[in-house]
Amino acid sequence: MTANQENRLSMILAVLVCMDNNTALWQNTFAIMQTVDELKQTEQAIRGMHITQSKKTTGTTRNKKQQRTALAKALISLTGPLAAYARQKQNNELLADVYMSLSAIKQLRDSNLKDYATSIYNFTQTHLTALQADYGVTPDDVSNLATQQALFDGLIASPRTRKTITKNATTRLVDLLENARNTLETLDDLIAPYINKNIDFYTTYHNARSIIDLHGKVTHRSKPDEDSADTQAQ
Repeated sequence: MTANQENRLSMILAVLVCMDNNTALWQNTFAIMQTVDELKQTEQAIRGMHITQSKKTTGTTRNKKQQRTALAKALISLTGPLAAYARQKQNNELLADVYMSLSAIKQLRDSNLKDYATSIYNFTQTHLTALQADYGVTPDDVSNLATQQALFDGLIASPRTRKTITKNATTRLVDLLENARNTLETLDDLIAPYINKNIDFYTTYHNARSIIDLHGKVTHRSKPDEDSADTQAQ
């Protein structure tokens, strides 16, 4: 949320406090009740979007990095025995497909790492009998690869998804603040008669409608009566 948006949210909250503190003056006017309820709902939606927008991708990215490491280690438990088997069988094609160092595995792009893990799993299944009998491969090694790959697959798009959610929340915030502006303008019209009914409430309301920025400056709105007086003076 930008500083300007935070200022506007603070103003909305100030207006709602003003209205709540003076409920007895307007509670029998249905149009005001309806407009205040609409403003409260919009304010809650703005807060929700702000929370969504403020969430960081740092934790998601860290989780993905840790899972890459776990998948790479699971792969090494099988690629070593597979490579040894290929060498002994003089199966150069299989050797070329399976051999890769741990550091090289960690440097693979997400999609390539996913494909490589799938290939290793399939090669292991093809030669499983020999690998279990003579090369120290256990059922746990195979199931661990499947588990770590599934976990990694679930995290591949997570950082990008988080950024998309944040971007959508930012766009939605603009829309919600515009909705709030329209609602407040309706409320301004409904409060106008109180210049004659209750000047203290009228003045407090319009003071709440002033926007105070983070440096303490105040942007005052012209009250309807002030606009009229300016027009007559001209």
